[in-house]
Amino acid sequence: MATQLSSLIVRESTEQVDERNILVALTEDQRISFRLKGMKSGTVSIPIKELYDQLANGLSKPLKVFKKTEPVYSDEPMISLNRLRVKNATTPGKVEFIARLDEMIVELLEEQKQK
Repeated sequence: MATQLSSLIVRESTEQVDERNILVALTEDQRISFRLKGMKSGTVSIPIKELYDQLANGLSKPLKVFKKTEPVYSDEPMISLNRLRVKNATTPGKVEFIARLDEMIVELLEEQKQK
């Protein structure tokens, strides 16, 4: 019998990329995130439902994965929107707040794509 996904679960895979194990996270906001062990950046994630739909439908839609971006160096603290989205998704908190912040981040990412 399965339990509901209501808190963050992280597991280390035996599969490796660039000689690093892959960490797999199931988040309470119903996403699957992957990153390489020992790396703070380079996380990719996808909503569980979207991944299921893509796998069940033979990948009829293109797979949307958020890839890491090159860091921007300046005197002011900067963080990529994708990194902020991952931190939001993997930090415990109220689901309503996490979901709303994720919506705003997605809107900003869409605005950047249109530029």
